[in-house]
Amino acid sequence: MRVTLPAAVALLSLTACFHDVGALTGATTTGTSGTSGDPSAATTTTATSAGSSGATDPSTSVATTTDASTSGTTTATNSTTDTTTGGPTTGSPEGCWGLPPYQWGGVTEIAGGGLGVHPRAPRIHPDGLNLYYIATTSEGTRPYKSTRASLDDPFLLGEVLIPWGGIDLLLDAPNLLGGEQEIILAGDVDTTPHLMISTLMDGVWPTPQVMAGPVPTVDGESSPSVSEDGSRLLFQRYDGPVNEALQGPVARIHEATRPIDAPPGTAYVAPTTVEIAGITDDAYPHYVGCPTISPDGLHLLFGSTYPVVLNTKNIANALRIFSADREELDAPWSAAVEIEALTMPEVETCPSAITRDGCTLVFHTFVYGADEYRIYLVRRSP
Repeated sequence: MRVTLPAAVALLSLTACFHDVGALTGATTTGTSGTSGDPSAATTTTATSAGSSGATDPSTSVATTTDASTSGTTTATNSTTDTTTGGPTTGSPEGCWGLPPYQWGGVTEIAGGGLGVHPRAPRIHPDGLNLYYIATTSEGTRPYKSTRASLDDPFLLGEVLIPWGGIDLLLDAPNLLGGEQEIILAGDVDTTPHLMISTLMDGVWPTPQVMAGPVPTVDGESSPSVSEDGSRLLFQRYDGPVNEALQGPVARIHEATRPIDAPPGTAYVAPTTVEIAGITDDAYPHYVGCPTISPDGLHLLFGSTYPVVLNTKNIANALRIFSADREELDAPWSAAVEIEALTMPEVETCPSAITRDGCTLVFHTFVYGADEYRIYLVRRSP
Protein backbone atom coordinates (compact mmCIF):
# COMPACT_ATOMS: atom_id res chain seq x y z
CA MET A 1 0.00 0.00 0.00
CA ARG A 2 1.14 3.52 -0.68
CA VAL A 3 3.94 4.98 1.40
CA THR A 4 4.82 8.52 0.45
CA LEU A 5 5.41 9.82 3.97
CA PRO A 6 7.81 8.65 6.67
CA ALA A 7 6.49 5.97 8.96
CA ALA A 8 6.73 8.44 11.83
CA VAL A 9 3.95 10.49 10.28
CA ALA A 10 1.74 7.43 10.01
CA LEU A 11 2.25 6.84 13.71
CA LEU A 12 0.78 10.22 14.57
CA SER A 13 -2.50 10.21 12.70
CA LEU A 14 -4.63 8.85 9.91
CA THR A 15 -2.76 10.26 6.96
CA ALA A 16 -3.78 10.85 3.37
CA CYS A 17 -4.28 7.16 2.61
CA PHE A 18 -4.41 3.72 4.20
CA HIS A 19 -0.68 3.08 4.74
CA ASP A 20 1.15 -0.21 4.76
CA VAL A 21 4.13 1.28 6.54
CA GLY A 22 6.23 -1.80 5.87
CA ALA A 23 5.80 -1.99 2.12
CA LEU A 24 8.35 0.58 0.99
CA THR A 25 10.17 1.41 4.20
CA GLY A 26 12.69 -0.43 6.35
CA ALA A 27 9.96 -1.69 8.63
CA THR A 28 10.75 -3.81 11.65
CA THR A 29 9.92 -7.48 11.11
CA THR A 30 9.62 -9.15 14.49
CA GLY A 31 11.69 -12.27 14.80
CA THR A 32 14.11 -11.55 11.96
CA SER A 33 17.66 -10.28 11.83
CA GLY A 34 18.91 -6.74 12.39
CA THR A 35 17.57 -4.64 15.25
CA SER A 36 14.06 -6.04 15.02
CA GLY A 37 14.40 -8.68 17.67
CA ASP A 38 16.11 -11.88 18.75
CA PRO A 39 16.76 -13.92 15.59
CA SER A 40 16.88 -17.09 17.63
CA ALA A 41 13.15 -16.99 18.26
CA ALA A 42 10.05 -16.06 16.32
CA THR A 43 6.65 -15.58 17.90
CA THR A 44 3.37 -15.33 16.06
CA THR A 45 -0.33 -15.36 16.77
CA THR A 46 -2.40 -16.60 13.87
CA ALA A 47 -6.07 -17.04 13.12
CA THR A 48 -7.72 -20.40 13.56
CA SER A 49 -8.37 -22.18 10.28
CA ALA A 50 -12.00 -21.90 9.29
CA GLY A 51 -12.40 -25.39 7.94
CA SER A 52 -15.41 -25.72 5.70
CA SER A 53 -17.45 -22.93 7.22
CA GLY A 54 -15.08 -20.05 6.58
CA ALA A 55 -15.70 -18.66 10.06
CA THR A 56 -12.83 -17.44 12.19
CA ASP A 57 -12.88 -17.21 15.97
CA PRO A 58 -10.00 -14.97 17.08
CA SER A 59 -10.51 -16.11 20.65
CA THR A 60 -9.12 -19.55 19.77
CA SER A 61 -5.88 -18.26 18.29
CA VAL A 62 -2.81 -19.62 20.00
CA ALA A 63 0.61 -17.95 20.10
CA THR A 64 3.51 -20.35 19.57
CA THR A 65 7.25 -19.80 19.75
CA THR A 66 9.84 -21.83 17.89
CA ASP A 67 13.57 -21.64 17.43
CA ALA A 68 14.02 -19.80 14.12
CA SER A 69 17.72 -20.58 14.08
CA THR A 70 16.88 -24.19 13.33
CA SER A 71 13.47 -24.16 11.70
CA GLY A 72 13.08 -20.61 10.45
CA THR A 73 9.32 -20.95 10.75
CA THR A 74 6.53 -20.65 13.24
CA THR A 75 3.46 -22.82 12.65
CA ALA A 76 0.08 -21.80 13.99
CA THR A 77 -1.80 -24.17 16.24
CA ASN A 78 -5.43 -24.28 17.33
CA SER A 79 -7.81 -26.51 19.19
CA THR A 80 -10.02 -27.58 16.31
CA THR A 81 -7.98 -28.10 13.15
CA ASP A 82 -4.89 -29.85 11.88
CA THR A 83 -1.74 -27.82 12.56
CA THR A 84 0.32 -29.08 9.65
CA THR A 85 0.94 -27.03 6.53
CA GLY A 86 -1.00 -29.45 4.34
CA GLY A 87 -0.06 -32.30 2.08
CA PRO A 88 2.07 -32.14 -1.06
CA THR A 89 0.62 -30.14 -3.92
CA THR A 90 0.07 -31.79 -7.26
CA GLY A 91 1.86 -29.27 -9.45
CA SER A 92 -0.84 -29.78 -12.09
CA PRO A 93 -2.52 -26.75 -13.71
CA GLU A 94 -5.87 -27.41 -12.01
CA GLY A 95 -4.38 -28.21 -8.59
CA CYS A 96 -6.42 -26.60 -5.82
CA TRP A 97 -8.41 -24.09 -7.86
CA GLY A 98 -11.51 -26.26 -7.60
CA LEU A 99 -11.52 -25.93 -3.80
CA PRO A 100 -13.64 -23.33 -2.00
CA PRO A 101 -11.66 -20.08 -1.60
CA TYR A 102 -11.94 -20.25 2.20
CA GLN A 103 -10.42 -23.74 2.45
CA TRP A 104 -6.80 -23.44 3.60
CA GLY A 105 -4.58 -25.39 5.98
CA GLY A 106 -2.30 -24.24 8.78
CA VAL A 107 -0.48 -20.92 8.57
CA THR A 108 3.34 -20.80 8.78
CA GLU A 109 5.36 -17.66 9.37
CA ILE A 110 8.34 -17.15 7.06
CA ALA A 111 10.92 -15.84 9.50
CA GLY A 112 14.55 -16.25 10.36
CA GLY A 113 17.80 -14.35 10.34
CA GLY A 114 18.97 -16.06 7.16
CA LEU A 115 16.53 -14.09 5.00
CA GLY A 116 18.29 -10.76 5.56
CA VAL A 117 17.34 -7.53 7.28
CA HIS A 118 13.64 -6.61 7.25
CA PRO A 119 12.41 -9.03 4.54
CA ARG A 120 9.10 -7.86 3.02
CA ALA A 121 7.00 -7.52 -0.16
CA PRO A 122 7.29 -11.21 -1.13
CA ARG A 123 6.48 -12.85 -4.45
CA ILE A 124 6.62 -16.62 -4.89
CA HIS A 125 7.61 -18.46 -8.08
CA PRO A 126 4.68 -20.27 -9.74
CA ASP A 127 6.23 -23.63 -8.79
CA GLY A 128 6.49 -22.62 -5.12
CA LEU A 129 10.22 -23.29 -4.77
CA ASN A 130 11.64 -19.75 -5.05
CA LEU A 131 10.69 -16.74 -2.96
CA TYR A 132 11.52 -13.24 -4.21
CA TYR A 133 11.33 -10.33 -1.80
CA ILE A 134 12.88 -7.03 -0.74
CA ALA A 135 15.39 -6.72 2.11
CA THR A 136 17.68 -3.97 3.35
CA THR A 137 21.40 -3.84 2.58
CA SER A 138 24.08 -1.28 3.42
CA GLU A 139 23.31 0.43 0.08
CA GLY A 140 19.55 0.42 0.44
CA THR A 141 16.69 -1.92 -0.39
CA ARG A 142 17.40 -4.66 -2.95
CA PRO A 143 15.66 -7.72 -4.46
CA TYR A 144 16.48 -10.98 -2.67
CA LYS A 145 15.88 -14.63 -3.51
CA SER A 146 15.38 -17.66 -1.27
CA THR A 147 15.23 -21.22 -2.64
CA ARG A 148 13.99 -24.42 -1.04
CA ALA A 149 14.41 -28.01 -2.23
CA SER A 150 10.77 -29.06 -1.90
CA LEU A 151 7.35 -27.71 -1.00
CA ASP A 152 7.68 -29.29 2.43
CA ASP A 153 10.85 -27.34 3.24
CA PRO A 154 10.88 -23.84 4.79
CA PHE A 155 12.49 -20.81 3.22
CA LEU A 156 15.54 -20.41 5.47
CA LEU A 157 18.28 -18.57 3.58
CA GLY A 158 18.19 -15.69 1.12
CA GLU A 159 20.75 -13.71 -0.82
CA VAL A 160 20.80 -10.53 -2.85
CA LEU A 161 19.53 -11.31 -6.33
CA ILE A 162 20.30 -7.92 -7.92
CA PRO A 163 22.94 -5.75 -6.16
CA TRP A 164 22.31 -2.49 -8.10
CA GLY A 165 25.07 -0.26 -6.84
CA GLY A 166 24.78 3.49 -6.66
CA ILE A 167 21.01 3.84 -6.37
CA ASP A 168 18.92 4.87 -3.39
CA LEU A 169 15.38 3.75 -4.13
CA LEU A 170 12.74 2.34 -1.81
CA LEU A 171 11.86 -0.84 -3.70
CA ASP A 172 8.78 -3.01 -3.42
CA ALA A 173 7.16 -6.18 -4.84
CA PRO A 174 9.77 -7.80 -7.15
CA ASN A 175 8.19 -9.86 -9.94
CA LEU A 176 10.71 -12.02 -11.86
CA LEU A 177 9.67 -13.09 -15.35
CA GLY A 178 10.99 -15.10 -18.29
CA GLY A 179 13.34 -17.31 -16.33
CA GLU A 180 14.69 -14.34 -14.36
CA GLN A 181 15.36 -12.27 -17.47
CA GLU A 182 13.05 -9.42 -16.48
CA ILE A 183 12.02 -7.79 -13.23
CA ILE A 184 8.97 -5.60 -12.64
CA LEU A 185 8.74 -3.89 -9.26
CA ALA A 186 7.80 -0.62 -7.62
CA GLY A 187 10.19 2.12 -6.59
CA ASP A 188 9.72 5.37 -4.69
CA VAL A 189 10.77 8.17 -7.05
CA ASP A 190 10.78 11.66 -5.50
CA THR A 191 8.41 10.38 -2.77
CA THR A 192 5.93 9.02 -5.34
CA PRO A 193 5.83 5.25 -6.01
CA HIS A 194 6.02 4.16 -9.65
CA LEU A 195 6.27 0.83 -11.44
CA MET A 196 9.78 0.12 -12.66
CA ILE A 197 11.37 -2.40 -15.00
CA SER A 198 14.80 -3.83 -15.77
CA THR A 199 15.87 -6.57 -18.18
CA LEU A 200 18.98 -8.72 -17.89
CA MET A 201 21.58 -7.77 -20.54
CA ASP A 202 24.76 -9.84 -20.95
CA GLY A 203 24.48 -11.02 -17.37
CA VAL A 204 24.02 -7.49 -15.96
CA TRP A 205 20.88 -5.90 -14.55
CA PRO A 206 20.68 -2.22 -15.62
CA THR A 207 19.36 0.31 -13.13
CA PRO A 208 15.55 -0.02 -13.06
CA GLN A 209 13.66 2.64 -14.97
CA VAL A 210 10.13 3.95 -14.54
CA MET A 211 7.87 1.93 -16.80
CA ALA A 212 7.12 3.51 -20.16
CA GLY A 213 3.75 3.90 -21.78
CA PRO A 214 0.41 4.90 -20.27
CA VAL A 215 0.89 3.22 -16.88
CA PRO A 216 2.71 6.00 -14.93
CA THR A 217 0.55 8.86 -13.61
CA VAL A 218 0.95 11.67 -11.10
CA ASP A 219 -1.05 9.57 -8.61
CA GLY A 220 1.70 6.95 -8.53
CA GLU A 221 1.46 3.18 -8.82
CA SER A 222 2.56 0.39 -6.49
CA SER A 223 2.17 -3.31 -5.55
CA PRO A 224 2.62 -4.82 -9.04
CA SER A 225 1.58 -8.42 -9.61
CA VAL A 226 2.21 -10.12 -12.97
CA SER A 227 0.86 -13.29 -14.58
CA GLU A 228 3.37 -16.01 -15.40
CA ASP A 229 3.41 -15.25 -19.14
CA GLY A 230 3.84 -11.54 -18.44
CA SER A 231 0.70 -10.56 -20.35
CA ARG A 232 -1.30 -9.27 -17.36
CA LEU A 233 0.01 -6.62 -14.99
CA LEU A 234 -2.11 -5.61 -12.01
CA PHE A 235 -1.20 -2.75 -9.70
CA GLN A 236 -2.81 -0.31 -7.28
CA ARG A 237 -3.20 3.42 -7.66
CA TYR A 238 -4.71 5.94 -5.24
CA ASP A 239 -7.27 7.37 -7.62
CA GLY A 240 -10.49 6.14 -6.03
CA PRO A 241 -13.10 8.25 -4.26
CA VAL A 242 -12.13 10.17 -1.13
CA ASN A 243 -12.56 8.40 2.20
CA GLU A 244 -12.96 10.95 4.99
CA ALA A 245 -11.56 8.62 7.65
CA LEU A 246 -8.40 8.16 5.58
CA GLN A 247 -8.29 11.83 4.63
CA GLY A 248 -7.72 11.10 0.96
CA PRO A 249 -8.62 8.89 -2.00
CA VAL A 250 -8.72 5.12 -1.57
CA ALA A 251 -6.75 2.72 -3.73
CA ARG A 252 -8.15 0.99 -6.78
CA ILE A 253 -6.69 -1.93 -8.74
CA HIS A 254 -5.79 -1.47 -12.39
CA GLU A 255 -4.90 -4.02 -15.07
CA ALA A 256 -2.61 -3.42 -18.05
CA THR A 257 -1.79 -5.83 -20.87
CA ARG A 258 0.87 -6.81 -23.38
CA PRO A 259 1.19 -9.83 -25.74
CA ILE A 260 1.65 -13.26 -24.18
CA ASP A 261 5.33 -14.14 -23.68
CA ALA A 262 6.37 -10.77 -25.12
CA PRO A 263 10.14 -10.07 -25.16
CA PRO A 264 11.50 -8.73 -21.85
CA GLY A 265 11.01 -4.98 -21.58
CA THR A 266 7.91 -4.84 -23.80
CA ALA A 267 5.67 -1.96 -22.70
CA TYR A 268 2.21 -2.46 -21.23
CA VAL A 269 -0.79 -0.70 -22.72
CA ALA A 270 -4.42 0.15 -22.01
CA PRO A 271 -4.66 0.01 -18.21
CA THR A 272 -8.25 -0.32 -17.02
CA THR A 273 -9.79 -0.18 -13.56
CA VAL A 274 -10.70 -3.55 -12.06
CA GLU A 275 -14.34 -3.63 -11.05
CA ILE A 276 -15.52 -5.95 -8.26
CA ALA A 277 -19.29 -5.94 -7.99
CA GLY A 278 -20.54 -5.00 -4.55
CA ILE A 279 -17.21 -3.53 -3.45
CA THR A 280 -15.84 -1.01 -5.93
CA ASP A 281 -19.37 0.19 -6.75
CA ASP A 282 -20.49 0.39 -3.12
CA ALA A 283 -21.72 3.80 -1.98
CA TYR A 284 -19.02 3.83 0.70
CA PRO A 285 -15.42 4.24 -0.57
CA HIS A 286 -13.59 1.08 0.51
CA TYR A 287 -9.87 0.55 0.06
CA VAL A 288 -9.18 -2.06 -2.66
CA GLY A 289 -5.51 -2.93 -3.21
CA CYS A 290 -2.70 -5.46 -2.76
CA PRO A 291 -3.59 -7.14 -6.10
CA THR A 292 -2.35 -10.71 -6.43
CA ILE A 293 -3.00 -12.28 -9.83
CA SER A 294 -2.71 -16.03 -10.31
CA PRO A 295 -0.05 -17.24 -12.79
CA ASP A 296 -2.75 -18.01 -15.39
CA GLY A 297 -4.47 -14.63 -14.90
CA LEU A 298 -7.86 -16.14 -14.04
CA HIS A 299 -7.87 -15.73 -10.26
CA LEU A 300 -7.45 -12.57 -8.20
CA LEU A 301 -6.73 -12.13 -4.53
CA PHE A 302 -6.74 -8.66 -3.05
CA GLY A 303 -7.03 -6.74 0.18
CA SER A 304 -10.04 -4.59 1.04
CA THR A 305 -11.61 -2.83 3.98
CA TYR A 306 -15.09 -3.84 2.74
CA PRO A 307 -17.65 -3.78 4.38
CA VAL A 308 -16.20 -1.73 7.26
CA VAL A 309 -17.09 1.92 7.67
CA LEU A 310 -13.74 3.13 8.94
CA ASN A 311 -13.04 5.07 12.12
CA THR A 312 -10.14 5.35 14.54
CA LYS A 313 -11.43 2.40 16.59
CA ASN A 314 -11.84 -0.21 13.85
CA ILE A 315 -9.08 0.65 11.37
CA ALA A 316 -6.51 -1.61 13.09
CA ASN A 317 -8.18 -4.77 11.78
CA ALA A 318 -10.14 -3.53 8.78
CA LEU A 319 -8.03 -4.87 5.91
CA ARG A 320 -8.92 -8.46 4.91
CA ILE A 321 -8.12 -10.84 2.03
CA PHE A 322 -10.70 -11.48 -0.72
CA SER A 323 -10.80 -13.77 -3.74
CA ALA A 324 -12.48 -13.41 -7.16
CA ASP A 325 -12.32 -15.34 -10.44
CA ARG A 326 -13.05 -14.94 -14.14
CA GLU A 327 -13.76 -17.50 -16.85
CA GLU A 328 -11.32 -16.02 -19.36
CA LEU A 329 -8.78 -13.21 -19.45
CA ASP A 330 -11.12 -10.55 -20.83
CA ALA A 331 -14.18 -11.63 -18.85
CA PRO A 332 -15.48 -9.64 -15.85
CA TRP A 333 -14.50 -10.67 -12.36
CA SER A 334 -16.94 -12.60 -10.19
CA ALA A 335 -18.28 -11.33 -6.92
CA ALA A 336 -15.58 -11.52 -4.26
CA VAL A 337 -15.44 -13.91 -1.32
CA GLU A 338 -13.64 -13.01 1.89
CA ILE A 339 -11.06 -15.59 3.01
CA GLU A 340 -11.96 -15.41 6.67
CA ALA A 341 -9.58 -18.25 7.60
CA LEU A 342 -6.64 -15.86 7.06
CA THR A 343 -7.94 -13.02 9.21
CA MET A 344 -5.83 -12.30 12.29
CA PRO A 345 -6.73 -10.07 15.24
CA GLU A 346 -5.34 -6.53 15.51
CA VAL A 347 -3.43 -6.58 12.21
CA GLU A 348 -4.07 -5.67 8.59
CA THR A 349 -3.86 -8.61 6.16
CA CYS A 350 -3.00 -8.56 2.45
CA PRO A 351 -2.15 -11.25 -0.14
CA SER A 352 1.27 -11.28 -1.82
CA ALA A 353 1.48 -14.18 -4.31
CA ILE A 354 0.01 -17.58 -5.15
CA THR A 355 1.43 -20.60 -6.95
CA ARG A 356 0.43 -22.00 -10.31
CA ASP A 357 -1.64 -24.82 -8.82
CA GLY A 358 -3.40 -22.55 -6.31
CA CYS A 359 -2.16 -24.69 -3.40
CA THR A 360 0.35 -22.28 -1.81
CA LEU A 361 -0.39 -18.69 -0.87
CA VAL A 362 2.04 -16.14 0.54
CA PHE A 363 0.52 -13.19 2.39
CA HIS A 364 1.65 -10.51 4.80
CA THR A 365 0.36 -8.63 7.80
CA PHE A 366 1.24 -5.28 9.31
CA VAL A 367 0.12 -3.16 12.21
CA TYR A 368 -1.50 0.08 11.17
CA GLY A 369 0.63 3.02 12.26
CA ALA A 370 3.53 0.86 13.47
CA ASP A 371 6.67 -0.69 12.01
CA GLU A 372 5.65 -4.31 12.37
CA TYR A 373 5.51 -6.51 9.27
CA ARG A 374 5.27 -10.30 8.96
CA ILE A 375 5.26 -12.76 6.05
CA TYR A 376 3.23 -15.98 6.10
CA LEU A 377 2.77 -19.05 3.92
CA VAL A 378 -0.35 -21.19 3.88
CA ARG A 379 -1.01 -24.41 1.96
CA ARG A 380 -3.88 -26.68 1.00
CA SER A 381 -4.24 -29.97 -0.87
CA PRO A 382 -6.53 -30.85 -3.80
